[in-house]
Amino acid sequence: MVLDHKYKQAFAAISQRTDEGLFRLFCRNFNFTPVIFHAFQSIDAKGTRKPIYHTNVVMSVADDLAVVCKDAIDDPHEREALVAALSQEGRRDVVFISEKQTAQFAGNMLMLRRQCDQQLNRHNDDNSNDGNSDSTYTPLVLVMSATAYDCLEEDQLHMIQKHCSPLPINLKVIETLGGGSARCMIAEVFLPLNK
Repeated sequence: MVLDHKYKQAFAAISQRTDEGLFRLFCRNFNFTPVIFHAFQSIDAKGTRKPIYHTNVVMSVADDLAVVCKDAIDDPHEREALVAALSQEGRRDVVFISEKQTAQFAGNMLMLRRQCDQQLNRHNDDNSNDGNSDSTYTPLVLVMSATAYDCLEEDQLHMIQKHCSPLPINLKVIETLGGGSARCMIAEVFLPLNK
């Protein structure tokens, strides 16, 4: 599943590895609105479709940006509902990726805040009127593999860069031997900081 902490939505592509009942129970217990769909990938030249097991293969969600392969959702009603939930009536930019880009791990990304910037942000807030702040700097990075980064089109990168800095990492060994990519290797922690 992929969680949208800003709008309290949880996204799940139902498959052999994602149980709808347990997903709905999680959503109820943690006050998330469930967004359920079925995602598929073409596995041969004939166009044979096979379920995608993990939701984070086809999509990534951050506060004001989402990346999704809407072509992986065959059902037009599920596709429309997913895009509507992601865009939040235009309050969030959505980058659409192709199935080919999905196969190159372009949906497997995670936005993070640079740890050192928490102190910098407090300092900048204190000095916000000194005229020295860099309005183009963002403490947010979108972690992705170099494979994913290299397959993105210029307009897709431009949309991403409006919200954060892409951070491509060479994960060729993990992607080739492990079958996962950047998002599969990182856990989100939304607990309050203990001081």
